[in-house]
Amino acid sequence: MKKFIKYLFALTAQLLIQEESNVVYAQNLVKNPSFENYVQCPVGAGLFNGYVIDWFGFNPGSPSFFHSCATVPINSYGFQYANTGGGYACILAYNWNYDPDKRNYIEGDFIYALKKDSIYCINYFVNLCNNSYGGIKNVDAAISDTLINWNNGAGNFLINIYPQIKSSTIITDSVNWTLISGLYKAKGNENHITIGNFELYANTSYQSFYPVGTPISISYYIDDVSVTPTNLTAPNLGNDTIICKNTLPYSLYAPVGYDSYQWSNGGTSSIIAVNDSGMYWVKCILTGCGEISDTVHISFKNIHKLNLGNDTIVCVGSSVNLTAQPNFISYLWNTSDTSQNILVNDSGLYIVQATDVCGMQTDSVHVTLDSLPSITIDIGIDTTICNRGTNVPFLLSSNVTLPNYNWSNGAITSQISVTKKGWYWLQSKYNCGTIESDSIFIDECPPDTLFGLYLPNSFTPNDDGLNDFFTPQFYNVTITNFKIFNRWGNVVYEDSNNFSWDGKFESKDCPLGVYVYKISYRDLKNNYIEKLGRITLLR
Repeated sequence: MKKFIKYLFALTAQLLIQEESNVVYAQNLVKNPSFENYVQCPVGAGLFNGYVIDWFGFNPGSPSFFHSCATVPINSYGFQYANTGGGYACILAYNWNYDPDKRNYIEGDFIYALKKDSIYCINYFVNLCNNSYGGIKNVDAAISDTLINWNNGAGNFLINIYPQIKSSTIITDSVNWTLISGLYKAKGNENHITIGNFELYANTSYQSFYPVGTPISISYYIDDVSVTPTNLTAPNLGNDTIICKNTLPYSLYAPVGYDSYQWSNGGTSSIIAVNDSGMYWVKCILTGCGEISDTVHISFKNIHKLNLGNDTIVCVGSSVNLTAQPNFISYLWNTSDTSQNILVNDSGLYIVQATDVCGMQTDSVHVTLDSLPSITIDIGIDTTICNRGTNVPFLLSSNVTLPNYNWSNGAITSQISVTKKGWYWLQSKYNCGTIESDSIFIDECPPDTLFGLYLPNSFTPNDDGLNDFFTPQFYNVTITNFKIFNRWGNVVYEDSNNFSWDGKFESKDCPLGVYVYKISYRDLKNNYIEKLGRITLLR
């Protein structure tokens, strides 16, 4: 009775592990999955056949069975508790010595045979025995419809057995149990699982804990073997196929219900859109179990989509060539022409039907008859921007509204502001040509007649090297006097030579605020001018 209770506990624990996924699992089909049921308690190593119910260990070199009734957690292979319950198996998986391909296998039965095309989750846990000299990658499982035995092999090694469930990494953990899992699509009637290393010594991926040349032996504990049906279906992308490319996009579908998806093009949903020829595969991933995949080759017939282009304009006295894409089998225009292209010199709607192996396509284009308008663009006469010794910007514009503007200086606005001398003209492009204005010349003041005076409206005399002085900027004028007044009208600065105030009065910093300046100067014509303004002192 106690053994039966332990068996139920192990079975329940295995089902809880599998329920981490969103897929509904049924009963574990493996009989005695965690080696809880036994004929008699093992008291040493090499005891498996005749001890474990519903399991068979290949001879020669029988695997071992350990149980908490006598040899768990301490046994001749090391120290380890069972993953669940009290029992586990132990196999020799790799041996480099006088008999390098010697190893053990364990084989268990199912409650009932697997159903064709059904998807099963295969799980088992392994742990590296403490007396091992390294670890291997190939602790795999083979699902079969007949018993596997030494008739399949030579000596102590099985040949021509190809496991469907494979470990993905070299297993070197001797403390924690490592889950090995995979999804399996049944061929039908399989009712056995065999676990061990099916690779020859030379093909086994291993890692040694000792220097090269040291004889090594690697063994693993095995526990909690499960084969459980899912409610999933296997991916089936269909047969390799050829698709007409003008029917894009073409979709590939994976069955729903898996936890995640990985497509060859980077897609992660159950559906992808295919736009190019190539080999496509999908991996359907079930958390805690593994993945199952399918592949299909898609070839697209590279047909150019029929496209006559945008509506167009033909100028009076000219013609336009309407051309359909090549590689179609036949063409039919609404003008009754059957060639790939037609010459058009009149307005109207032109339609073509083009046919190939992928079907018929239709496209149309509207042709409008047009001519160049009879207008004259006038932007004025030659002039100058010089006004009383100063160059003043001058605005140029057209006498008529135009569909577009292309000025000689590169501007595309309806008006331009001229600030320097030169030749100027305006163009406007129409469907049937370009209309251009006459050229005009804009002159400016001679350099020796220009004069100017500029004073800033604030300064910051804080000795940071930036804007520390209030200094007028001038050219072609003669400053005769420069005064600064405070808010009470007192002169805080006056100079007739330097013209640069540092914000001080009698070597002391003046307070922040607004000051009034008065500057007297003569222009090029010796006119005497006085200018008043305000300056803000900041710090």
